[in-house]
Amino acid sequence: MTNKRKLVVIFFMFCISIVIIPQLSVLHPKDYTNEPISPNISALNERRAYAIIVGIEDYPAPVNDLYYTIDDADSIYSRLYNNFGFDDTPIGYPYIQYLTDSDATKADIENAFDWVALSIQPYDIFFFYFSGHGLTSSIPGLAYLVPYDSDRIYSTDIDSYLDSVNCSEQYIIIDSCGSGGMIDDAQAPNRFFMTASARNEDSWEISALNHGVFTYYFLQSFTQASDSNGDGTISMEEQFSYVYPRTVSYSTNLGSVHHPQKYDGISGESVIDTTIGDLVLTPNGTKLEYSFYLYGHGTITTVEITVCTVGESYSTETIDLIAGAPSSTGFGFYSGNIVASGSDNITGYKIRIVVDWPKNPPGDPKQIVYTFTGEDTDGDTLGDFFEIENGLNPLTNDTDSDGLADNYEFYGVTDPNLNDTDGDGMLDGYEVFNGLNPLINDSLSDLDGDGLLNYIEYNLGTSANNSDTDGDSMDDGYEFEYGLNLLANDAGLDLDGDGLSNGIECQIGSMANNSDSDGDTMPDSWEYNNNLNLLLNDTDQDKDNDGLTNLFEYQLGSIANNADTDGDGMPDGWEYYNGLNILINDASLDLDHDDLTNLEEYSIGTDINNSDSDGDALPDGWEVQNNLNPLLNDAGLDADNDGLTNLEEYQINTDPHLEDTDGDTWSDGDEVEQQTDPLDPNDFPLPSDADPDTIPETIPETIPSYLLAPLATGIIIGIFILRKKTKSRIIKS
Repeated sequence: MTNKRKLVVIFFMFCISIVIIPQLSVLHPKDYTNEPISPNISALNERRAYAIIVGIEDYPAPVNDLYYTIDDADSIYSRLYNNFGFDDTPIGYPYIQYLTDSDATKADIENAFDWVALSIQPYDIFFFYFSGHGLTSSIPGLAYLVPYDSDRIYSTDIDSYLDSVNCSEQYIIIDSCGSGGMIDDAQAPNRFFMTASARNEDSWEISALNHGVFTYYFLQSFTQASDSNGDGTISMEEQFSYVYPRTVSYSTNLGSVHHPQKYDGISGESVIDTTIGDLVLTPNGTKLEYSFYLYGHGTITTVEITVCTVGESYSTETIDLIAGAPSSTGFGFYSGNIVASGSDNITGYKIRIVVDWPKNPPGDPKQIVYTFTGEDTDGDTLGDFFEIENGLNPLTNDTDSDGLADNYEFYGVTDPNLNDTDGDGMLDGYEVFNGLNPLINDSLSDLDGDGLLNYIEYNLGTSANNSDTDGDSMDDGYEFEYGLNLLANDAGLDLDGDGLSNGIECQIGSMANNSDSDGDTMPDSWEYNNNLNLLLNDTDQDKDNDGLTNLFEYQLGSIANNADTDGDGMPDGWEYYNGLNILINDASLDLDHDDLTNLEEYSIGTDINNSDSDGDALPDGWEVQNNLNPLLNDAGLDADNDGLTNLEEYQINTDPHLEDTDGDTWSDGDEVEQQTDPLDPNDFPLPSDADPDTIPETIPETIPSYLLAPLATGIIIGIFILRKKTKSRIIKS
């Protein structure tokens, strides 16, 4: 929503007839005569700040209502009261008069000026703000402001009102259409005008800003305007430089541009804040030259400069400037020089000004302090003056010798004058660098969980926030408990000479200063290498289930976690109890000379020290080779049913699992019975009815070759038939 802050001429004439005349007859001024003004509390006069703020939205005719003028006025009031020390309720008389809507008739505005005129002193300052309707005119002197009752306020009226308010500085800010016309007849020395528009231009308010365009940027200028001349203050002149282009740009976009106007009749800069401007402090050996301008209002109680000198020692001197104040109020331009006593040069300085404002409670004055730390003798980034002022020693960068530089402690949380801020027995520096809390007693905590309390780590010189101070992979607590060096990497050493490095002992939890941590007579290294428990007496256990206890294996030199130390396929226990060497591969040897290797005997379970394990007169090797049981007395058995026992077969060297060892079709038993050789295939019994004479002793020397094969075949078949008949006959007899 946009709205022009001007009245249509026709409606304005209507207002003249129905509003102004009736109200003029009933005006009654407010009586402030019985309210005394606060007395001065300083040798200097109080410089008071008065203000009249006017905001009119709700005009008698709704068609003329505005929307954001009271928002404008409220914001101006808030700025003066909260930021610049203007007071609306001092003892005796209101310094700020705030007039809105029906309380802002022309008579009310004039009465407000009258009451200000009664109290204001020539050295005081005055501020006037108006936000409402105004009428434009291209003719000088004809533009005017429209109060609630529409009784015109021309520039000549404004001039008259301001003339009655006799003071050192007057600031007039107007946001209305044609407001620039107020400057025409009211410009004068000691007055500063800033208006929203030229006399012939409208002034806009808009919902997007909740303000008049001009007032919106004027309010922003208090904090956003640039200090273009670098004097340390934001002046009205610099505020105008901020307001003008932004107001012109914004109003141009609204379709009706208006150009803020300014008149500056104040000598020098126009500043309503209580502050220092153009401050120059120049040290030169033992002398300090100074100059500055003190702006503002209130009761000045202190204007002083303090200098410090630093040599082999240090000192400060404070000089009060009130005696040489440039005015009865103390506000104005100061200049001069200060000479320090002694021969040491000035290395830092501070200017301090204290001003009481009526709005502030006792003991809460406005203070203006500028400190120039100057040189930094001890190189701690804190200037000498700053250190002295804050109780620090400018000759050392660690006043309390706690390991923390003064600047770190001052801008941090610890006390730069107390080396153990929390009184827990640990220096602040140690606590800070080790991640402890220098404000809480945490001496009995263990920040890094290494088994050492923080205060013990502090006394040992180890890190409280690093469980392994020396970076050797062993916790500080472990090293401390077992007598190692917490500050040097000794992980590769072997303190107890048990064959395990300190680092390994730490990892497995054994004692670095005891070669037998569990006291089981087996050294830690041997237990570790054999995968035993170094922290538990496991001497009677058999880790590898080889039939030998761990301790026995240690004593024998075998491996406790390998059932076959020498890798010969025979468990250590079996070898030991059978008299073999558990440390040498003797699997292929034959201890009992039974034609079975030691490994074969182990595999089949025979007695390695007895060639006949089952005592059946059959050697173990022979039994195994002939598929008999070397663990069972089977000498009287006949495995092949050939009529010979296993023992008989062993004795004559026949095959106990083959009925006809020599393959001559006669069983071994028959041959033995017939007294033929069971191992010779050409020696077998003849039939009892055969005539030996009929059997030729030799085969004819000459046989045709073509008859050899058939003849051989026939002989074989004949023998076979004859043998069958004979055998059959023998069995039937």
